[in-house]
Amino acid sequence: MHGAKDISGGRKRGSLIRRTLIAFVLLMGFGYFAAFPGMGAVQEVWNVLCFVVFLFGYPLLKFRKGWTDFWFEAYVLLLVFADVVLSAWRADAVFGQPLIYGALSQRRIVLAASVLFLVFAFRRRMVRLSDIEAVLVFLSWANLLLNIAIQLLLDPADFAGRSTGFVAGDHFTLPSLLIIFGVLYYALRGIRTRRAKFYVAALVLFAGALGPSGRGMTIAMAVTLTYFLFKLRGGKRGVVAMFKFGCFGAVLLGSLFILFPQALSQRLGLYSDAFSVVLTGTLSEDASANARVLETLTALPYILKHPLLGCGSLSNQWNGGAKGIIGEYFYTDDIGLLGVVFSFGVLGLVLFFFQYFFAWRAAHKIPARFKTPLLDATKALLLYSGLWSFETGMCVFNPEVTLFFITLLAGIAIGSKPKPSSVALNEKECGPAT
Repeated sequence: MHGAKDISGGRKRGSLIRRTLIAFVLLMGFGYFAAFPGMGAVQEVWNVLCFVVFLFGYPLLKFRKGWTDFWFEAYVLLLVFADVVLSAWRADAVFGQPLIYGALSQRRIVLAASVLFLVFAFRRRMVRLSDIEAVLVFLSWANLLLNIAIQLLLDPADFAGRSTGFVAGDHFTLPSLLIIFGVLYYALRGIRTRRAKFYVAALVLFAGALGPSGRGMTIAMAVTLTYFLFKLRGGKRGVVAMFKFGCFGAVLLGSLFILFPQALSQRLGLYSDAFSVVLTGTLSEDASANARVLETLTALPYILKHPLLGCGSLSNQWNGGAKGIIGEYFYTDDIGLLGVVFSFGVLGLVLFFFQYFFAWRAAHKIPARFKTPLLDATKALLLYSGLWSFETGMCVFNPEVTLFFITLLAGIAIGSKPKPSSVALNEKECGPAT
């Protein structure tokens, strides 16, 4: 009996260590805290480590284990090449920026290359899907609590000018991707099970993910959840559910308006200003929306002159960055797809969005009877990322995120087909096919 307890305790410790390691690798692999004060140097060390391992470890691994089923890996390698070489070459050709600056400005792409090792781990069944699911859910709540703590305990003014990307104006720019995963995870569990506790968890996380604006995120989230609502419930039941959600949303907004009239009015005003800018093309009282209009006008002449291959990526370390080179406030990720076309051209846009073909292919390899919360959330996150990329260019400027979830989807496809010798092993790792 004592031995049994020791074995159980050893398994729990082993699981905790494994999940802690996965959590660390995910946070560093997403560059999650790179903008936090004091974390930039740590992230750069991780980037260099990833580059060294990728440069020497990956080729050795492939030569030892073979080059079979290489299409996705070849695509990732092509992305890495295009992201670094194409953007550096074009910035040199259009603006005269030295190649080394263009290449170094894209060093983050090495994080995307690290998914190649995850591909290998899934094929060898070295990674448990249950561990990844537990880590992602835990990190979504941890991310929420961290963001709340920062907003309550720190003052953005104390960090202004000290850490690029940590603050913007009078507010923090805190990461929320993992919170968004949690929203989708719990919302879809609620849609499948009709249990209120999952909807409550999704609402709490969603409120924490909104940030100072959250307009594009809200729209992408609404479209994603609406699609999966009808996909999981069907047409008639989906309409009924939409009506119920609409009634609940109206009551919730009414209650919030009574409790926080000024804050809610300001929030709704942001949506009104954004739609006014998009539909009329005129400036409004919203500084953020106005900035995007001006950045779009700045980018259009360059896009029209270099439509196919773009103008490359400008480094902040050369001639004052985009503002010094172009003469205007300009960030490509502010204008989404137009920013992608500015940097990589139409051909680059097509190349980066082709990653969703591999997501589609992986999803179609999973048997229809195989259903798990992780699978639902992974599919939803990929759809959400594609929609949100129209505003932010997420799948291009942060491909390490989308490529990870595409690889995870491929790993679920592998896990959905148990080894001939053990069906039970698959159910233990991935959950029963219910």
